[in-house]
Amino acid sequence: MLYVLYGPDSFSRTEKLTQIKIELDSDGSLSSGTAVFDARQATPQEVVAACETLPFLSPHRLVIVEDPALGAFNLRTAAFAAIVLFICRPVILLLVLSRFRLPWQDKVFAAWHGPRGLGSILLALIVVISGASGGDQIFAVTGIVVLASVILHGILGTPLVAWSSRAPAAVLVPEPENEEVARITALHLAGMIAKGEPVLVADVRQPGALDRDPRRIPTAVHYPPDEAAARIAENPPKGPIVLYCA
Repeated sequence: MLYVLYGPDSFSRTEKLTQIKIELDSDGSLSSGTAVFDARQATPQEVVAACETLPFLSPHRLVIVEDPALGAFNLRTAAFAAIVLFICRPVILLLVLSRFRLPWQDKVFAAWHGPRGLGSILLALIVVISGASGGDQIFAVTGIVVLASVILHGILGTPLVAWSSRAPAAVLVPEPENEEVARITALHLAGMIAKGEPVLVADVRQPGALDRDPRRIPTAVHYPPDEAAARIAENPPKGPIVLYCA
């Protein structure tokens, strides 16, 4: 019996093929009698020879000739790409960025651009290499989503840069009103720690200096100098901040 499944709706074609397999696979042995050909590479002689081959360990012989890329772009794929690009990825990245003190324009800009999708293509390629059913279609759909992402980001990149550049500069740690930074003696700091006052003691030495002399003030937390401001701003203390680098 010959079935011809065609049309732009790849989902319906896949469902129909699955239904045919279920009807033929009465004892679970159809996989041993199934041959799948890529329509772009298979020759008529190969397909005919496969059809004439007697089934092995199965009462039926199933020969499938398909084009993995046929109908990869359809309404379902377009809807999937739109959901990923306009809803899923921006929402997830906005949630991640919500804990940072950044202007909302910068958060929207970063959430919209996000990762370009190279990781997604590599993961889809693993599915293809593994020989999993539908791997070629998964790879094609992933490629369409990534291509749409690159095109949209390329078109909207310049306008969004101009828009986000008008956002006020982020203030991670408020600057003091005067240029002089208050100093504190070691004896005064020791007294504050002994009384249990809510003081944050930050060791801002370079990692190399810390390795050479790992001793530090009790309760002190080490922050690399170039990360100290941002790290402290993530969880601002209730009391004073004391920095030391020696």
